[in-house]
Amino acid sequence: MLCPITRTIIEYPVKCFDGNTHHTYERAAIEKYFEFAQQNGKVAISPLTKRRSQTEKIMINGNLHLVLQADEEMRTKIEILHEENRVREERQKNEA
Repeated sequence: MLCPITRTIIEYPVKCFDGNTHHTYERAAIEKYFEFAQQNGKVAISPLTKRRSQTEKIMINGNLHLVLQADEEMRTKIEILHEENRVREERQKNEA
């Protein structure tokens, strides 16, 4: 999933209430977004809806966080299996 602010893959997903719905962002990106607005004396608006944000409070998106963790674990396991297969094939080639 891509962060709508940075257009990069979300690593630490948080959600923020933007009007009637929650939207998910990369934590550092939305924090920096709200901080920039505050430093410049502006009212924080939703990066997606462009409406005034009802709150600058962010919450971890627990469900997405769990999915991303499971995905990372699976990718690691796949990489290990690929490496084990490569080593086994190399060994078999050298033994032949």
